[in-house]
Amino acid sequence: MQPTCTSNPDAWFPEQAAGARSLANRHAVDGCVRCPIRSRCARLALDDPTHLTGIWAGVYVPPPGNQHRARTHALNRLQSIGFPHAHPNEEHRTTA
Repeated sequence: MQPTCTSNPDAWFPEQAAGARSLANRHAVDGCVRCPIRSRCARLALDDPTHLTGIWAGVYVPPPGNQHRARTHALNRLQSIGFPHAHPNEEHRTTA
């Protein structure tokens, strides 16, 4: 199985209006759930979360700025996907 993101890379970085972004997010997330490299994608995203935005491993990460709580939640979800057996206090824990 090939990663879904390779067929339409722009869908993972939606910059459209909120309604279109929501629809794009749903389609992208559906494709990520069964992706063979989902955990690797999450780890890659967490390598440099400072400017991270878009959909990674099926998680929409809002751009840095005034969505701090949603961004922190998204980064924590990526943490649990990329490092499912890690203790929450281990070094891979990420915050925005």
